[in-house]
Amino acid sequence: MTPGDIQIRPWADVIETPGMDDAVDRIFFEASNRQSFASAAERAEFRTLWLGHFVETFPDLACVAVGARGTPLGYIVASDLDPRRDRALGELTYFAVLGDLLDRYPAHLHINVDGAARGFGIGQHLIAWAVTRLRRRGAPGLHVMTGAASRNVTFYERAAFQPAATVPWRERRLLCLTRDL
Repeated sequence: MTPGDIQIRPWADVIETPGMDDAVDRIFFEASNRQSFASAAERAEFRTLWLGHFVETFPDLACVAVGARGTPLGYIVASDLDPRRDRALGELTYFAVLGDLLDRYPAHLHINVDGAARGFGIGQHLIAWAVTRLRRRGAPGLHVMTGAASRNVTFYERAAFQPAATVPWRERRLLCLTRDL
């Protein structure tokens, strides 16, 4: 796979393609830190919180990396709204702990790349796409939240994010990484 084999396409341009939604869902759940759910309803709520809400509320900040055969290789969804002001994220109480940090870095994103497509720079291209759009919208800074011990911390650091704060949440430690825009 070469960079020329990959297209970054707006979500709305590709998601109606037959099978695309199911393929993106597969990537979403495969890459998620959470793998088990008590019910189908709980699984659907999880998807809505971390993917569906962003696509519906910020459709111009959502895109899919598509391979040469038209298959999704990854996606990114983002928001320029401070998560403390986003009602859909109300249950995520760790944002309140971050306080002033979110004043400077209100934008945030969620990104997942198919396991077989990692290591080809797709994630970095997706972040560059989102950063360009967030800058155009006037966002001063961007943050991501991940597990403090997650393997993706180095990925974010390679994308110019800096560790900024660690917060406890549900028997875990979360790391907030920030990036100036």
